[in-house]
Amino acid sequence: MDGEYFAMRDDRKPREFFDKSINLIIKFASRRNCVELYNKACDRESHPVQKIGPLRNGYTQEPLEVVPRMYSRGDDLTEIKNGAILPITDRYLFLCQEMKRHGAEEIFSLGDQSEATAGIRPDGPESTYHSVYTWLCWFICFGSDPAKIAEIAPFLCKAGKDRLIDTVLKSFQPDRVVAKTCMNPETFGLLDKVIDAPPSERPQLIETYLEDWPKFMGHLGGLSSIGIENTYRVRDYASLVAAIGDDYQGFWAWEAALVVKFFNIDDNSFKDNEFYPYDLVHFS
Repeated sequence: MDGEYFAMRDDRKPREFFDKSINLIIKFASRRNCVELYNKACDRESHPVQKIGPLRNGYTQEPLEVVPRMYSRGDDLTEIKNGAILPITDRYLFLCQEMKRHGAEEIFSLGDQSEATAGIRPDGPESTYHSVYTWLCWFICFGSDPAKIAEIAPFLCKAGKDRLIDTVLKSFQPDRVVAKTCMNPETFGLLDKVIDAPPSERPQLIETYLEDWPKFMGHLGGLSSIGIENTYRVRDYASLVAAIGDDYQGFWAWEAALVVKFFNIDDNSFKDNEFYPYDLVHFS
């Protein structure tokens, strides 16, 4: 993953910072044979979730951590797709096949908003929903095989919890039940409104969301899904930047990109917003 670079997309950290973090992720992953660990877990564990744990974590979710860092570093989008997204898509496909075999239900567990209280639980359900939005953004915008996404969709997360997630996944899983509401309106309400809004009003909803993106990120039950320290209380742009730490991935509104791509929204009015991954939306 050391191919030709374009200009950095996020220069809040130097290129060497992203080089180091990407290399550490790859090095750590190379030390573990997650499939072997999975096979051992199958022999040792009785609960389906415990059996597939090595596949759901180190084999699939952890490798995704290189994607935002490669994007921020300025890597070519085709290289990110071929070097990260497509292989990880196949890993998720294998994970879901094994989940089906063991009777495991979902990769991401989506709880009710009441399950977490800000400041008590570090990664509340808002952060989990954000992780699902991010996953969908990458796999759709980078052009993963729709047939493979369709196989993954029933296992990604439970249906009937969040209207936006269900609406997107229903295009791959026609019998999916669509929730009536947005689970986290305080954080993602503007994105949910896009579903009902006429096309002429959708760009303004996204533009407003992007303008207030730091504030909305501050509503997350945890900030690990955007790669910054959970100890900070994010209220605005200044506090968001102040929260940048050693695990920084880059500030990108992947969830907004997902909505723009899925609903084919005209993005001319906000294409220069610093949090909007414009080139990714128009890549595939």
